[in-house]
Amino acid sequence: MSEWFQRQFGDRSEFAIIVSLGVDPHPRGEVARDHTWGSLEIWAQGRCLTESVLDGSVSPGVRWNLLPVLEWLLEVGIRLVNEDPYPRFSKGRDVSDGTSWYDATLSPPMLSPEAERRWFLRRSEWRHHHALRRAAEDLALPNVVFRRLGDHVEVSWDNDSWSPPRRNLRFVERRGRVLTAAGRFGGVVREALVEVLSALVKKTGDAHLTALFARADAFRATDADWRWLVHRPTAELIRTEMPQLRKRLDEATARGLDGIYVPHTPETMVLRHVRLDRKQDVDAVLRAAALLPSQPLAAALQALIRPLPASNERPWEEGNEYAEVVREELGWGTDPLPDLASWMTAHGVAVPAGDLGLPAAMAILSERTDDARAMVHVNPRASRIRKETGLATALGHVLLDDGVVSVDGDWEHWPTSARARAFGVALMLPEDGVRELLRDSTSIGVDEVREVMHRYRSGPWATTYRLKNLGLITPDEQMELGHAVS
Repeated sequence: MSEWFQRQFGDRSEFAIIVSLGVDPHPRGEVARDHTWGSLEIWAQGRCLTESVLDGSVSPGVRWNLLPVLEWLLEVGIRLVNEDPYPRFSKGRDVSDGTSWYDATLSPPMLSPEAERRWFLRRSEWRHHHALRRAAEDLALPNVVFRRLGDHVEVSWDNDSWSPPRRNLRFVERRGRVLTAAGRFGGVVREALVEVLSALVKKTGDAHLTALFARADAFRATDADWRWLVHRPTAELIRTEMPQLRKRLDEATARGLDGIYVPHTPETMVLRHVRLDRKQDVDAVLRAAALLPSQPLAAALQALIRPLPASNERPWEEGNEYAEVVREELGWGTDPLPDLASWMTAHGVAVPAGDLGLPAAMAILSERTDDARAMVHVNPRASRIRKETGLATALGHVLLDDGVVSVDGDWEHWPTSARARAFGVALMLPEDGVRELLRDSTSIGVDEVREVMHRYRSGPWATTYRLKNLGLITPDEQMELGHAVS
């Protein structure tokens, strides 16, 4: 095909869109549609997500009339780049990324018929603004979902669970997930829209394309678009009942706007994690997050910081392995942990005690700034977790998370929290120490579990969880013994 336009926007090693335009082999006489015939390629960290095999022929891009894709990006772009939290009922638990979220929410909690109808409408709305396949009904697109995640955009794809719309078509990239800088991602989307539509207007002078180009040229976020960075009820609460906070967010957002990209503020970086619809809860969460120490962490603790995104595949393995490294580096061997609240305080971590008024949906709040100051808090209102286990988990967040703030509880980010929980349990219960303690046991029952609990000052859940992960008991035994020693 003779192409009159071809351009790459962005870097293939990070995120890129490549658009080629040529002559429509089957024109309908609609200028806007006929002249947008071409190819679309999407690249993320060196992977071509649109590469496909059709009847034995390999193509890096999807080829069709691209007008619906351009219109979709103009419609959804602000939310595509900036909407961070999942809608209600997902809660992020055991959901590894945006593509798995849609599958995981096929069956909502028990709801009234009207509430269930509203939920499915909200779920479909979210997918429309984030899933590439919603861009065009007649275009065979891969199952790719874009979702804001803190300072990044998560690009995930799953062409196994959701097969291509044509039986003889196969996308090469089957399943995966990468993170790319949200600012650069937004810049690529906007630049592609402006440049492609500008070229189309110059070539055709078509009125519809001219109107689309005018929209693209003026396509920018506003200072009120911080609302996409937090849950809808929280944004509405701030807008209607918290004028001072709203003003701060508007002003801070306006200073950092870059095209269609909206930067997080310190407040939204915290509030993105929890769905709050009461003013006192918002105030309590922001007050707690402000309890950072003035000094950085001790050098010994700073040396252990390894910030990386949690793996979507078996994230607990990363936590288990790094707990052993931390024990060795700190010289703890197979001994029980020191009193963690005192130890972390001595090493520069703020550990505010008592009830900070956080909602029960937040079990743990942890924070680590770029200048290595840190704060952790185990919420006494969240009875689901013991304080010592919570502090060990929070330490895992401080050392391993690539984001500033993390929350465990109803609204946690599953891979990150799963890794931190595994770290905390493995830190409390070192493998060699547990195996040595039980080496003469022919079987593990209530007495053996209690012996481990007594030695390492661990609770029933953490102890049986660790024994199961070490292959010393089965999952069924974990449940039975956990209840028996509670």
